[in-house]
Amino acid sequence: MQNAILGILGAGILSLLGILIHGIHNDMDTLQAEIRQTRVELQTNIDVTRQELQTEMSEGFRRLEERIAANGERISANGERIATLEGIYGITHPQPEDPKTPLPIKAGIPSPGEQ
Repeated sequence: MQNAILGILGAGILSLLGILIHGIHNDMDTLQAEIRQTRVELQTNIDVTRQELQTEMSEGFRRLEERIAANGERISANGERIATLEGIYGITHPQPEDPKTPLPIKAGIPSPGEQ
């Protein structure tokens, strides 16, 4: 009789263990599926973020290129103004070709030493 009771209890315990193991196995499968889904979502987020960064960087470089071009135009315009001013100065204040040779003094204009 004891053997029969122990056999029934043993079979019940083994059945419960089987059910527990089966439940744990199902939970592990569910967790693995969730992990796979999370990995896919993370990779998608990484790809989207990478694309957004590339777009933002290309936009930034485009704006930088525009600013550089605008500054180049301003530098060019300033260079033209400087060249014009140098030309005017060269006409109004002629310099000798040989810097050691003094320019002739114009009538009515005192030289720096005579003032």
